[in-house]
Amino acid sequence: MFRYAIVLMSLLLSSPVLSDHEVTSRNPVIVVSIKPIQLITVAIGGEHVDIKRLLPETVSPHLYQLKPSDRYYLDSADRVIWVGSSMERFLQKPLSLLSPQHVITLLDRNITHEEGDGHTHSASNDPHLWLNPADALLMAEKIYHALVNVAPSKQSYYLTNWQQFQQQVNQLDSQLSERFKQLKPKPYMVLHDAYNHFEERYNVRRDAALSISPDRKPGAKHLWHIKEKIDNGNIACVFREPQYQPSVLNNLVDNTSIKIGLLDPLFFL
Repeated sequence: MFRYAIVLMSLLLSSPVLSDHEVTSRNPVIVVSIKPIQLITVAIGGEHVDIKRLLPETVSPHLYQLKPSDRYYLDSADRVIWVGSSMERFLQKPLSLLSPQHVITLLDRNITHEEGDGHTHSASNDPHLWLNPADALLMAEKIYHALVNVAPSKQSYYLTNWQQFQQQVNQLDSQLSERFKQLKPKPYMVLHDAYNHFEERYNVRRDAALSISPDRKPGAKHLWHIKEKIDNGNIACVFREPQYQPSVLNNLVDNTSIKIGLLDPLFFL
């Protein structure tokens, strides 16, 4: 029900840093942290951008640890694009050592998750901003300008792709809006509090989230409330994520009739 993405081919290449003048004669080398940024960057850069993504698809940015080879990619890139410290905390210190002009931060505020069992963020406190098409377009705009800044001779090509991307996302947004207006979603639970942007955009709301973040285990009181909802039949389905499989989830849904689905927060645009 939730899955939507613009799937494009990416190039996993890297090369030494050159001056901006020299970059115009070859493709800019862009290091991105996660898949949503990669998809948008490839949509705009097309065949005139070379991309290295740091995180494998099966690893959560909340849990990732930087490898020595990653530092080489960061140092050799023309630009590094990330969401921000609230999403990729492992990048905060390494990127602070780079020239500010080489780092493109898509989320310009530092978000601190509040503690507390059962606490639910609003979209304004959720760094998964690509799940709202309007925010995905703002990300795309920043990426477009970053590419033009690195390779101004390719501006016309990037502009055409950016405009096409805007049209595709706006069309998809309209289709999803109409689709969700016709649906009557049943109560559901997600693994972690990552879908606020999508839910607010299309006026759907989960009944529970197992945890605020994958790196924070749910407390006993919160688990008791979830178990109570499940036992009372207040949750119709649970969405797993491919990045992590907490054993506590299996304990909650074993021997129940709850349907199990799959959501990948890093596959959305």
